[in-house]
Amino acid sequence: MTRQIEIFRDSRKSRSLFIKTTALCVILAATAVYSVGVFDHVVKIKLAVVSCALLLIMLFMLVGSLRRLKDKSALVRINAKGISGTTTPLSKAFGEIEWGDVVDIQLQKVSGDTLVAFVIQDHPKYEKRLSKSFRSMAFKKETNHYVIMFTASEIETDADTLFDQAQQYWKMHAAG
Repeated sequence: MTRQIEIFRDSRKSRSLFIKTTALCVILAATAVYSVGVFDHVVKIKLAVVSCALLLIMLFMLVGSLRRLKDKSALVRINAKGISGTTTPLSKAFGEIEWGDVVDIQLQKVSGDTLVAFVIQDHPKYEKRLSKSFRSMAFKKETNHYVIMFTASEIETDADTLFDQAQQYWKMHAAG
């Protein structure tokens, strides 16, 4: 098992996420139009502010997902040295996780998604990789570990398979 595993984007899953995001944008746009009083001539300020803010965030995400649909590079790479991926902003920013620094690998259910969580010991080499906000999200002070999560929502495999592959490589290469 010295070969590298590359896991690519599943275009069907990506298209499905894109359609759901588009539908949510349409609903938010309709809510924004309603809240400014187009239909009943009554302006609802709080609803307008919230729906417009959420619409802007969703449009930003929609444009980003549209750009990512064209990307044909691997989203997850697993090799003898470690694992790296771009399935979440945090995993992308963190870069390669070396097997020797991994303390545990877990499956975690978050909302409707199952994530593969890598618990990593604190090491000076990881300190400069993350911005302050990402570091506060990833670093757990009570355990003195980073927790970096990978999602399988857009890749060709499911979370269980990704978890199994990562565990095999970790057990095989953690000591070396």
